[in-house]
Amino acid sequence: MVFGLLLRVAKQGRIWHFAGMSMAELMREVAKLPSDQQKELAAYLLHLRLQHDAAWRSEMTRRIDDRTPSSWVDLQDWKKELEQSGKS
Repeated sequence: MVFGLLLRVAKQGRIWHFAGMSMAELMREVAKLPSDQQKELAAYLLHLRLQHDAAWRSEMTRRIDDRTPSSWVDLQDWKKELEQSGKS
């Protein structure tokens, strides 16, 4: 399955060597994947990109370590905000 191979290759940091496929071919194959697998792949690719972003990692660490309850966001409030912004 293309998806499994793509993830194995991506995890090794060699996505551009994916079975000799061009970027256009790879994009066509990804377009054929079911919606749920496309979302999973998009999340994984975002994870890879952010993994190498030192500023993002530093900000996430700061937020996770924040012990001030007034800085926290309630999960239900966050979900409502997402729904209102049309991003859910």
